[in-house]
Amino acid sequence: MASWKEITDAKIFKKEVMDAIIAEFVPPEDATKITDAFMPIKLVNDDRIIALRRNGAFGKTSPASLKAEHQHIPMLGGAYIESTTGIWRESVILDEQDLTKVRNPVNPKQLWGQEMMGEALNLLDIRLNNRIEQLASDVIFNNGYNVAQYGVNYSYAALVPPKYRIDLGASPASGFTNAPWIAVPNDNRRWSDTTNSLPLTDLREVRRYAGRWGMDLVELWMNSVSAGYIEDNATAQKYIQASASLSEKAMTVEKIVEVVIGLKGFKVVVDDRFHNEETYFTAASVAGDTTIVVQDSTGISLGDTLTLRNGSLQEEDVKVHASTPIDTTTPGAHIITLSAGTVYAYAIGDRVTLAIPYIPNNKVVLRAKLNQRNSPAQWISVPSLIKSGKIGNPQPGRYTWSYFRTDRPPYFAEIGAGIHGGPVVFAPGAWIVMNIAA
Repeated sequence: MASWKEITDAKIFKKEVMDAIIAEFVPPEDATKITDAFMPIKLVNDDRIIALRRNGAFGKTSPASLKAEHQHIPMLGGAYIESTTGIWRESVILDEQDLTKVRNPVNPKQLWGQEMMGEALNLLDIRLNNRIEQLASDVIFNNGYNVAQYGVNYSYAALVPPKYRIDLGASPASGFTNAPWIAVPNDNRRWSDTTNSLPLTDLREVRRYAGRWGMDLVELWMNSVSAGYIEDNATAQKYIQASASLSEKAMTVEKIVEVVIGLKGFKVVVDDRFHNEETYFTAASVAGDTTIVVQDSTGISLGDTLTLRNGSLQEEDVKVHASTPIDTTTPGAHIITLSAGTVYAYAIGDRVTLAIPYIPNNKVVLRAKLNQRNSPAQWISVPSLIKSGKIGNPQPGRYTWSYFRTDRPPYFAEIGAGIHGGPVVFAPGAWIVMNIAA
């Protein structure tokens, strides 16, 4: 067994270098772009969020006479609601084997512990950004979130009324309402029907509709699947082909929205970012199996496409059976039925991943111009002791920590990252979600 002195003498890593890496823990600019646009992170100094759920400001200042008492108006209507925030943190531990055996493939004489610590921090950074962004996405598109993993359950209901959640189909999804500008609701109006739908009309009408509630819609957020519905739409193509100047241009969804329906100053954001949910096999599987057993199936739905990877670097994409429920009876051994047998064999610990887009294929969201003095929604970061490193002085914000056990074997190095908090909607009116496909 290597001693800590041998590990440090091998210059696997230096603590001052690790401290410098940790001090530079800053997310990339686009890592949380949905969060930044719809509910910017706010640091607060209390671990309880008790906010006035505002109903909005109405009316105009009253007239008054000289030498006469002026009018007294009531404060904004609303109710105080307490929100529970979550604790989101994890760490990577590098043991003696990691620190003494892993070598630089380019220079086999160089041990690679220091680089591994940097890789560990990069992994934690990506996962934390994914968590922050996914919570914001869930609040916008699902009207709240519910995270239940490893015996911990955090949930939040945004309580955005259905009038801010429009379904273009005949039968509104739960929490949605029919588009009021469609006289007879029908599924042909969903944008996925590129022959009969009228997405350009819907965008004009939803802006007028939002104006009734004092909302000035300034941005349309979608992924490329939804953008393709507009670009391929029969009505949009008819407009383009009828104009010689337009038909000669490469008409992207941004140009179609601005030129064809005249929504100048209306920004279109096409966001195809996604994150990978990952779990692993908890039972061995042979080639041809139509069921797999995984540690956790959270986030996996019927019909999803999963990527399986084994220790021999073989991988394949498989589809979850569209009608057979996932068996979650036994913790740590969730059984997923596949639509066809696997090509390769898999051992316990082999990886299973699912790519989840931040913006769903069947929804778009229109962001309203925000009043900077009174933001309707924010991602609240509450204090933690880890951030400050001092008992009795918790601080909000992202945090990291490192721990090096050098006093006795087994020696190891730990690096971790996290944040305490979650999204909070103080009032509706920051966005309108439209369900545009089945």
